[in-house]
Amino acid sequence: MHHFPGEKDVLKLTIYPVRFAKDYQGTLEQLRERGRKFQDILSRRHPTLTYQGWSTVRDPLGNLLRDDKGQTLIIPRHIDSEVVVDFREAFQSSPWWKPQYSKPFKNVFSPKACTDRFPIICWADDGRSEPINQHYEIVVQKDDVQCLEYNKFLEGDQFIVDQDERPPGSITDNKKQVLGPDNLALLPSRIFGYALRERAFYNLDIRFMKELPVMDDPLGSLRIEDESKTQIQALIYHHFKKKKAQEVAATKGHELMDQDFIRGKGRGLVILLHGAPGVGKTATAEAVSYSEKKPLFHITCGELGLHHKVVESNLTEVFRLANLWDCILLLDEAEIFLSPREKKDENLQRNTLVSIFLRTLEYYKGILFLTTNRVGALDEAVKSRVHLSLGYPHLAEEETLDLFRMNLRRLARIEDERAEILEEKPMTIETDDIMKFASQHYRSQGQHFRWNGRQIRNAFQIASSLAHYQHKLKPHRLFIGAEHFQEVENATKKFDEFRQQTLGKTDDEIAGAASITRTSPETSFFTICRNVSWAENNSTTTFG
Repeated sequence: MHHFPGEKDVLKLTIYPVRFAKDYQGTLEQLRERGRKFQDILSRRHPTLTYQGWSTVRDPLGNLLRDDKGQTLIIPRHIDSEVVVDFREAFQSSPWWKPQYSKPFKNVFSPKACTDRFPIICWADDGRSEPINQHYEIVVQKDDVQCLEYNKFLEGDQFIVDQDERPPGSITDNKKQVLGPDNLALLPSRIFGYALRERAFYNLDIRFMKELPVMDDPLGSLRIEDESKTQIQALIYHHFKKKKAQEVAATKGHELMDQDFIRGKGRGLVILLHGAPGVGKTATAEAVSYSEKKPLFHITCGELGLHHKVVESNLTEVFRLANLWDCILLLDEAEIFLSPREKKDENLQRNTLVSIFLRTLEYYKGILFLTTNRVGALDEAVKSRVHLSLGYPHLAEEETLDLFRMNLRRLARIEDERAEILEEKPMTIETDDIMKFASQHYRSQGQHFRWNGRQIRNAFQIASSLAHYQHKLKPHRLFIGAEHFQEVENATKKFDEFRQQTLGKTDDEIAGAASITRTSPETSFFTICRNVSWAENNSTTTFG
């Protein structure tokens, strides 16, 4: 604090005692609550939370931070993603983020004293006629009391000196380190985490962190066969159980036997999801992540780069982090890594990418979901590495109606929440009319123009927007009905017909020409299992 003349309002000082602050008790309680949140997050192993807010670009002292490339961070980034909290990995990525703490040592008690230059004389009488005695006093120049107090503070504080470094018999010997109210208030406001959507580490503000929402039976909302759900759950359960056993064995100096003869190979679980767009492939991986309470690491091939060296580096790092954090890794639209390798010179780069993917995949120890709509064009080596394959046909009528019912329930909750927050009357949802429209839409439209799951979701969003805008123009019309969905159908049908006229083919015909398999609504799902403990003799089992 710099010197200033005269008096100054204590609240205008750079630093002042908290008791002078307005409502300081409330402020302290907020800081303690923040500290309890910080303590709870760090008490868990690689916790996953949601984050919606800005990253921080300054350290607690106000200095600008640097990113993982050493460049100064000036502009914060807005993040809306799930984040995995991992201080150790963040410090590996950006070592300069790690705070540098000095290790405190006890000071040497060193008081200073000297002899006074002026003697003390004892006179014979009050007239000072004759000196009887004289001596010089010892004057204390420095009592060094602050050193004694500092050493006592070091010995008594539970956190400044680590418990393992304390000598036996010290004041805090055999006492647990417990965070008191004042300690909680002093805990940091920033946390180091990895944003799964941005695929990078950030300095995060703890205020914007929230727990993941809880979903009731996420797998139950999937419109796939119960047998397929059971297969997925069984494989994932066994994978994590085996992984836990391997970790426990490693702590005891043992290594469990693997199905593969080569050490480290074949420990992962690869699930291939194939079918037409919008039939639930991505939703399956999302539902599994919610069901298993594991983070979903969602990437596409384009995010990994184009040059083979960059792809290999990024893919290796993604696989490493996904396995470390027990993520459900989803590689969406993975055609570029799954396509057959050819001998033509112009396909060398693609062949290289497929080879890199297969080699890296062989040593991946986590769970990987692959999605594609080109199942007719798979490399033979990819097929042998897939443990479970699920085909997703076009939606049948009952499945379409189920999706409408599910979206209607969700729309009702959304409208109720919106009305409560804005203190408005909620929209009336004409459920019966909308369900009649859903059935009529499915039966009247050809297979090429029927809505898939993603289009149904989009239709609900558009219909809701149309209804709200209609209410703005005509306040007495406070409902969402079949007429709004009919408007959506008219618009999408015009586009589909124009696209068919322009290309001369339907999407299914184009897909067939490109070796994309799109099954009919009557085609059942199928699964293929490989290298699972309950598949005897490591054989391939097909379930119809």
